[in-house]
Amino acid sequence: MGSSGIAANIKSSDRACRLCGGATRVAFEATILSRHRVDYQHCPDCDQLQTAPPHWLDEAYARPINVEDTGLVQRNLLLARHTALLLFEGGLRDGPFLDYAGGYGLMTRLMRDYGFDFRWIDPYAQNLFAVGFEAALEGRFTAISAFEVLEHMVEPAAEVGALLAHTDTLVCSTELRPEPIPSRDWPYYGFGHGQHIGFFSRRSLETLAKRLSVRLLTDGAFFHIFTRDPGLELPQLRGLRGRMRLKRMQKQMRSLTVADSRRFE
Repeated sequence: MGSSGIAANIKSSDRACRLCGGATRVAFEATILSRHRVDYQHCPDCDQLQTAPPHWLDEAYARPINVEDTGLVQRNLLLARHTALLLFEGGLRDGPFLDYAGGYGLMTRLMRDYGFDFRWIDPYAQNLFAVGFEAALEGRFTAISAFEVLEHMVEPAAEVGALLAHTDTLVCSTELRPEPIPSRDWPYYGFGHGQHIGFFSRRSLETLAKRLSVRLLTDGAFFHIFTRDPGLELPQLRGLRGRMRLKRMQKQMRSLTVADSRRFE
């Protein structure tokens, strides 16, 4: 079935949108983790697509980082470049910073290698690459990153709001949902692992930003920033000019790689 086939067969449902509280309609059904038959519900008010209330999450997180995520390393390398240039050009060079739901600690390590005082937190994963740089979600951070996290949130407005209570700038990634609602073969649904329960469009991100009284910056694909900083702008990494700006940043920043290793002598 094509994308338009699903979008054309939306039927009524009285379940509330977990982003804006509006009434949702069932867009389609799918089987999660090979055993749970689940409604996928669309909210016409904010354009959010969500699963029915996710009762299967304990099962889904038996392995915190799912084996289907073969793009984990490549994505971290790309997002580290984007984030480093965003912070550098936005004048946000002094930490502390926090990588929320930081997985194995790869992003924290990459950002420290660029020279940014990043810390790690993830109650579900083992910190392999940033041992010694753990932190709690307490106090203030110059910026917080939360990559591939939005699609896991049960209550996105409340959970993003809780992060923004500790920073003025939240840097995120999530793959924006194509229009119309994609067919069941869209890989980002993640039926096999069951961890993705919310799927954002640009309009649903804009709704989230408005509810939280922050600015939204987005590349329209997967890199997004919620910020109270009126001067912050998206970095430009494309082409020769982007590569030159990244090299200039690396010359001016002082990597923490060697200094970090000496902590353990």
